[in-house]
Amino acid sequence: MIRRYPTIFELFTIPTPPTPFHATGPLSQLCVRLTPAAEALARKETDLKKCMSNSLAAKLQKLLMLASPNHRLLLSKLVHLGPDLGLPINFHSRLCNDHPDKFKVVDTSYGHALELVNWDSNLAKIIPLRDENDSVGLIVDRPLKFKHLRLRRGLISRGNIVVIS
Repeated sequence: MIRRYPTIFELFTIPTPPTPFHATGPLSQLCVRLTPAAEALARKETDLKKCMSNSLAAKLQKLLMLASPNHRLLLSKLVHLGPDLGLPINFHSRLCNDHPDKFKVVDTSYGHALELVNWDSNLAKIIPLRDENDSVGLIVDRPLKFKHLRLRRGLISRGNIVVIS
């Protein structure tokens, strides 16, 4: 199997010291390692996972801050939301171990739940409401005008065009 992927795996041998049982000659042991290109890819993947871990933790922390007064959500419910949020399959164990200052798994009467440990006021920013004067120039406040598209005046009803005079 390893020989099928020579761009990923590299086979090499290391000599083993002769033992009293095999004192007749030196033996070699077959070993496997990643090629430099595959090792660089593995290193990149590890770095990306570390980088994504912080942003995923922030997403999950925001979600738990929005949760009920206990700031906890059942793991069974988070598993369903996980792919939509970009969470890995083992998020409850990995993120809790990487960020024990933010999350912990607790037992509830409904099952295991992820609970927020630390409230981050930087994540809980309030978005200010817009004044009526700010939204005057928005495109939703006036009808759209298509100057380059010439359309006849009328209504389309079941394939027939009804001309309004």
